This record gives sequence, C-alpha cells and structure tokens, in this order.
Amino acid sequence: MPKTHLAFQPRGFDPSELCLCWGKIDEKTKSSPRIHRLIFHLFDVAAVAYASFKREPCLLARFSNLNIFPMDVQVRLLVFLAAAHDVGKASPGFQFLKQEKVLTILDPIWGELGAHPHLGDDFRAWQDSWSRKNRPPNHGFLSTLALFRFFNPEFFNATEKCAPDNDIAASLLWQLSTATGFHHDKPFKSLDDDLDVARFAPEARGGPNWTRHRQRMLQTLWQVLLGGGPSPEEVRDALAPFQTRQGIYWDPAFLVELLLFAGHTTVSDWIASKNGAFPFRDEVAPDIDFAQYFQKSVVQADRILDELMWTGHHLRRIHDVPWSTLFPEYSEPNPLQQKMLHLRKKMTHPTLIMIEGPMGVGKTEAAMVALTAASDNDRGCFVALPTQATSNQMYCRVRDFLNEALGGEAQTLQLQLVHGNRFWNPDFTKTFGGETNGTAYLFEMVSCDEANDSAVVATEWAANARTGLLAEFGVGTIDSLLAAVLLTRKHYFVRFLGIYGKTIIVDEVHANDTYMDGLFTRLLAWLGHLGCHVVLLSATLPDRKRRDYLKAFLGENQVSCEAQAYPRITTATRCKTPIVVAEHIPLDQHRIKQTKVVLQSVGSMEDVLQHVKADVNHAGRQGVFVIICSTVQFAQKLFAIFHKKDVFDDGELILHHARFVLEQRVAHDNQVTTKLGKKRFESLEKTGAPRPLCILIGTSVLEQSLDYDADYLYSFPCPIDLFFQRTGRLLRRFYWFPHRPCPTPGKATLFHFGPIEDPDLSTCGGQFIYSKYLLLRTLRELRTASQGKEACLLNDREHLDAMVQAVYAEVSEGLSEREISAWQADQKDLHTDYARALVSLLPSAEKQRWILEDEFRSWFTALVEQRDESDGLIPRTTTRLGEPSTQIVILVDVNGQTRPLDERGWPQQTFVVPGGRPLREKALVRALLKSSIFLPLKKRGALMAHLKTFKPWDHAALRGAKFLVGEWQSRDERVSFPGLRHTFYDPHHGFVEPSKNYEEG
Repeated sequence: MPKTHLAFQPRGFDPSELCLCWGKIDEKTKSSPRIHRLIFHLFDVAAVAYASFKREPCLLARFSNLNIFPMDVQVRLLVFLAAAHDVGKASPGFQFLKQEKVLTILDPIWGELGAHPHLGDDFRAWQDSWSRKNRPPNHGFLSTLALFRFFNPEFFNATEKCAPDNDIAASLLWQLSTATGFHHDKPFKSLDDDLDVARFAPEARGGPNWTRHRQRMLQTLWQVLLGGGPSPEEVRDALAPFQTRQGIYWDPAFLVELLLFAGHTTVSDWIASKNGAFPFRDEVAPDIDFAQYFQKSVVQADRILDELMWTGHHLRRIHDVPWSTLFPEYSEPNPLQQKMLHLRKKMTHPTLIMIEGPMGVGKTEAAMVALTAASDNDRGCFVALPTQATSNQMYCRVRDFLNEALGGEAQTLQLQLVHGNRFWNPDFTKTFGGETNGTAYLFEMVSCDEANDSAVVATEWAANARTGLLAEFGVGTIDSLLAAVLLTRKHYFVRFLGIYGKTIIVDEVHANDTYMDGLFTRLLAWLGHLGCHVVLLSATLPDRKRRDYLKAFLGENQVSCEAQAYPRITTATRCKTPIVVAEHIPLDQHRIKQTKVVLQSVGSMEDVLQHVKADVNHAGRQGVFVIICSTVQFAQKLFAIFHKKDVFDDGELILHHARFVLEQRVAHDNQVTTKLGKKRFESLEKTGAPRPLCILIGTSVLEQSLDYDADYLYSFPCPIDLFFQRTGRLLRRFYWFPHRPCPTPGKATLFHFGPIEDPDLSTCGGQFIYSKYLLLRTLRELRTASQGKEACLLNDREHLDAMVQAVYAEVSEGLSEREISAWQADQKDLHTDYARALVSLLPSAEKQRWILEDEFRSWFTALVEQRDESDGLIPRTTTRLGEPSTQIVILVDVNGQTRPLDERGWPQQTFVVPGGRPLREKALVRALLKSSIFLPLKKRGALMAHLKTFKPWDHAALRGAKFLVGEWQSRDERVSFPGLRHTFYDPHHGFVEPSKNYEEG
C-alpha cells in the first residue's frame, strides 16, 4: 500500500466535524461516565479486524471472490466494510439517546449538534418530536443504506428513494453491506424493498446534510484504509461479474463467505467495545490525523489479541506427533487406533470419520489422533459430549493431551470449557488461572505467564456462551455446537466463525434424541461447508443414522456405501469427487468381553433390595454394585429403602443424580472416580487388598459421565444401545489393563416390573423418559437372545451391533398389539419432534431459496421471512426438547443467617448472604452458584410461588437464577421449606419433592 495515504486529511471540510457524533459510552464508570467519539470507534473496529485477518490467512483465503485484488487490498476492503458497521449511528435518531443514566454526559454533545450550522436543524427537529413510541431505526440497517449509497451514488435521485433491481440485490458488495448492518442480529423485514424513505423516518435518519455526513465518514475510512488503491467505483465494477447465486438458490460457497464475514465483523466490534480495550477519546481537535490514529489502534489491537490468545494455530505444531508422545501410558496403539494413525495422513480435505466400537476400546484416543493431522487450514478443535459431567472429565483429558503433544513448549495455548456451569468446575478455574480478589466479575483476566504451570490456559473474554467456540481449543456439551444452527439463537454466525476450519469430535453421538438428531444432521451439513474435519464416536449407530450423517456431510455429492462388519470405521472425504470408505477393524479376538445378562422380574423395590443383597453376600460383601434408574425420584425412593433397612452402612452407599446442589454433585463425581476408578483399583491390586463394598445408585449420569469399574450392574428398562452403554461400566478393568487375562463374564441384571412379555414400564418411570416402543423391542430382543431362559450370554462384538440394528430396524412382522400401538405412537412423536427441529433450524446452504415473491432478498431478510412461517409450530430456542430448566439456588436460614449449602449438603460455615445489599464478593457468588440445582418449573406451580428473584444489581452470574430459602432442621439434618409439603433438601437424597411423575431423568 503506498505510504502517501498515511498523510491523508479530508479536504473541503473541517476534519474535526467527523468527531461530532458519539459512538460508545463507558457504562462501567457510572459515577463519571465517559464517551468515545464514533469516528474513533469505527477505526478501532477496523484495527481489530485488520489485526485478526493478518493472523488468519486461512480465513482470508476463504473469500475467493476477492482474489482479483492483491492480498493487502482484499484485507483492507473487508476491514473497511467491517469498520462501517456503526456509521448509521451518525443520525439524529441514535445521537439523541434519551436515557437517564447518560443524560449528563450526552448533554454537551446534544448542544454541539443542535448548534451545528448544517446538522442542527434536523437534530433539534428530532428532539422536539421524540417520544418513546417514535423509536429510531436500527443504526446497523442505516449503515447498510449508507454503504449502498457509497458504492452506488448514481442510483439515488432527488427524492432519495432507491428500489434496487435483482442484479443490484444479488451483488457481492450489497450482500456484504447487509451483513455489516446485521451485526446486532436484530430481525428486520423488507429492507431490500426500499432502502431509504419507506423504511427510515426522515426525522430519525436526518436530511441530506446528515446523509452527506455519513458519506464523509465512509470517505475518510476509505482514504485511510484504501487511499492508495482502487476507488469505490472501481471495486464495485470489478466485483460486478461475480454471482452470489446459482439460479434461484444461493451459491453455497459465497453463503459461507457471507456468514463468516458477518461473524468476523461482529466479533471485531465486540473486541473493540470491550471495556478498557481502547482508550476513550472525547476531544474534538482540528489537527486530527486519522491515519496515525488507525496505525496506533492496530498496535493496540495486536496487544489485545495477544491477551485473548486469538488463533495461535498450535494445532499445526503437533502435526504427525508419534503415538508414544501423545499417549505415554499406552505402549502400542490397538488396530482401531492404528487405523486412525494411518488416516490422519489422508485428511487433506474436510473429512467425516465415524468410529464404532465396543465401550472401552480406546475410541477417544483414536479420535484425538485426528488432531495431529493438521494442515495449513486447521484452526483448532472442539470436543463435544452429551452431558456437562462428561465434558468436565474430557476437559482434563484434552488438557493433558495437549500438554503431552506440545512437549512442554513455553508458548501457551487456550483451552475453554464450554457449558453453562463451567465456572464452578475446579479444573477449569485452575486452567483459567483467575483467583483474584476483585469484586466486579466472577473471573478476571490475568497474565498467561502467571496462570499455572501448564501450557494450557483460558481467557475471560472467550469464557461465555457466544465466544467460547472462538478459542483455539474447546471442550463442552454438544448443545454449544447445535446452537449454531438454531434460527432463534442470536449471532449463530459468530459460532460459525468459531468452528470454521476446526476438527470437531463428537462423543456418544447415539445419545441424541430425534429433535437433537434433526439439529445435528443440519449441523453436519454446515460443518462440511465450513471445511471441518468431524469425528463421531459411538458404540454403534443404527444404519439409518449412519446414512443420514453421510448424506448431510457430503451435501449434493452423494456416494453410496454399505456398512461393514463391526467394529468399523466409515470415512467420507468432501472434495470434488467425494470418497466414502467403510472398513471393518478386527480387534483382538482373545479379548472379547462377555456379559451374563439376567432378566429379572420384580414386584416392588423390596425385591430389588433382596436380589442385590443376595449378590453382595455371594461376593463376600466386597466389590462395586451399580444400580442405574430411569428417574431421579425412583432412584431416591430406592436409595431410601437401602438406607433404612440397616443392611448396608452409610459409607457403603452412594446416591448420585442431578438433584444435588452443584458442589455436592462435583464431590460425588470425585468420590466415585477416587473410590471406584482406575487409580484406586491399581492401588488395591498392588497391595492385594479386597475391594471394599460400595452400592452406587443413580440415574443415567452413571451411564455416560463417570469413569469407574463395576463388579455387578443392575438396570431398569432402557433402549438397547443405552443398556449396552451401561454394561460397558461392568468390569471396565478388562480394558484398563490390556495385558491381563480375560475375566469371567460379568453379571448385568435387567429388572422389570411384571412379566417380560407384558412389562409394567410406568412404575420405574422408563416410559416417561424413553420411547415405549424401543423399551418393548429391547425386552423382546433380550428375551429372544435368552431363548426362554432366565439369562443369556452376550459379547461386545457379536451381539452389540446386531441387537442395536434389530431394535432400530423398520417394523417387522410378529409384533404384539401393544408393540404395534407403541410403534404408532412413537412414529407420531418422531414426526412431531422432527417437525419441531425443522422449524427451528437454519436452512441448509444448498436448499435455501434466494427469490421470495420474485424479488431478491439478503440471506438475513430471507431468514426473517422464514421465522414467520412456522407452520403452526413455535420455533424453539433450546437444543433439547422438554421445558427449559431454571437455576435455583438453595439457601438455608440458620439462627437468622442465610447461608448456601456446602459440598456435604449442609449449611456453609464460611459465607453469609447479606440482606438487601449487592453481592460483590466473588467467593460468595461462587458459593451461591455451587448451592444450586436446575429444575424445569412447568407442573411445579406450588414451588414457583415460593421462588424469589435475585435483584438486578446482585451479580451478572446470577441473572436468570432464582432462590429458595428454607430452614435447617437439626433433628432431621435437612432443609425444610415452609409452605411446601413433602419438599425438602436432604444431604443423602438431594432435593426431594412430592411423589409425582415429572417425566425427568
């Protein structure tokens, strides 16, 4: 870029006039608020966009339509468009922001604008006509209009109206300009119909003088950023031949560019607006050198991006790292892992890999091998899991993996934990490195050098729902990814920017229900367009799901592929000529795990106790006995029977489910891992000591979330794939220690109420959680496998996949009337759930129509139109069906002091909640969060009447949470809630409610 542009000063008017309008207000210092002039904010955003693009060559390369220009011009053109995002704030409608908290600071600026010889009349007119009902237009859309004028001045006549024809609406610059104005992701309609008078009230946007003022701002931005390069008209004409559509549909390649640009512009604005990022500048000086200001801002932007650890591209540094370095605790990779070591050399194009194998064979390690297949386009990775508990465990594994892979290199990298309760996770807070004594935030930024001894850290800015995926490395729930394809979630394109070009690993993918699977299938389609490698892990997938996933990822390029024998790896490469390969992976046939499955009819919970007691006595009262229930309330009732019968000591019983306060749940997680995990088992083996007796009762959290070893397993009816998942916890040491001989078959008992031919599925709560049809089919398959006997012997190679395919296959002949009725109801529910997913989804890149009513729309306008066409169904904001849960903080009154609960479920001894005062102490806020549970409030009218809302000033982390205050009953050692009969919090049982089927797991 020629240096002459750096000395540019706008001619024909006083450059200080460009500083008349304000752009940002420092809301953090309400006692002495400050403002930042608009023109400086535009250059701040330009600086962040410029600095980040310079760090992102693979992102910049995605904008292929701009490659007719030199690289530096491409960057600066995109930076100019991003900088223009807020130019619409230069309007009377925005400048007269009448809010009580900013009246004092804005009053002088209003005086300047009102007295201005050219802008004053329109500003005073808006002041006089202002009312709360007369709202100004969104400034982002006015920015779009200003950009359109800037590139197409000849299309505006004296009346200042413009109705663009289809060719203009389809132009690349018009679409990018629309994306710029949509940085707040606020819905609008018919912006493309008439860009000026019909949409924006003249009083709000101002007259011709305000129009010229906005154009001068854009001219100044252009001269500073591209002053030595092409003119706006030359850019427009050069880009005119490029089409953003294919007939009446979008060009998917351009659509990805558009959404990435929208995400990048929004993130640049967020970073530049971050409190303290850039010094606020309020002065209006006649000798301002905007080029010099921009250069200084770029230096500051680089400094900020270093603090945020923006795209370090550390993934490329572990390319082709050997197995012994990645996993020093494993001597040699097994055949499944060896196959992944081979595949990583071929992952040069976006690749989908589905790994299906028995529980415990090292699928996770095999998936992580994919991270070492880095190329120049890789931007990081994200590991998604079905639950927060599994995410917490995986976070530690990925952290350790990255530390091993980096080999102790000094440069740090960022790893975020992305789910709603990450802030109480001790492993994350240690990685975060943020235990300081400030009062403003739950966490504060600290120097990466001071965080901890690990090379893996996390920054504050990326530790929230919308920015978490921007970190180079992340672990979290699958919900974080699914939110990217929900129409109803704001800033989905920011999430697209976060996952672009990354390796995405999704574990336990079979756990998705129909609604989630609808979202996930659409997500796979977008991941293919975003150039991602995707690795899916599952014990086994129904054939239909495997075909759907391949079809979604490959898009229009379909390749048929027959499933191979189990275990297997299926690979799909998205390139000009797609390649799909399915391969059977023969594992060691001498290490096949066998399980004796006993089908046991029971009439009551007392029967369950007696059967478990008999097995305990047969085992010499030693070993681990795990009982997995369908609902929390059933688990609580069963535990109460075990607890009261004096058969087992308190130290031998553990109850684990989601109705314990968060800190107690974490304590239970640690207790199970410490008492029943691999290290404990190794310790006992070395000393020759017997394994102490432990009875572990819980819900599906025991099925997926914890790494423990069971000697006996008991389950109530669940779908066949989940039942096998549960049996995977049985004799887990078989896979922990691969050189040991194969143990005798473990025993898994499936309890069912009533006869197995016609079971009672309501007593245990199974039919409220799972598909009734799948439960009946599962029991049928197990009954067939047992051939009329009480037990059957199943292994994880021959039976697992075959039985899953049988249960999930199309309806076959010979079903009972009850099974047929359940299937019909199931199909109806599946259709409804899938419809709910469709109406909530972003359209696919290939199938979104570009023309509506014979007129072109921007992508964003078309989405608004689609949001209103919901076919009678309300689009959902959640990634899972069921009522959204509310965080409820359990507080207890002890001798007139209100306290949270601790890790034992007892009143805290350290913290007291101050009455009537804001909660400023971070340690107390964290204690409140740890003393909370999550409950959907539908059907809980009595409980809702007793819940209280935190004050707005209490703390941002408590926004949306409610609290429930109870009384500590010393005699019963539990919390009671006056006015709520049979509702209490018990340290042994958790939060207990009246006996009702709330249909929750």
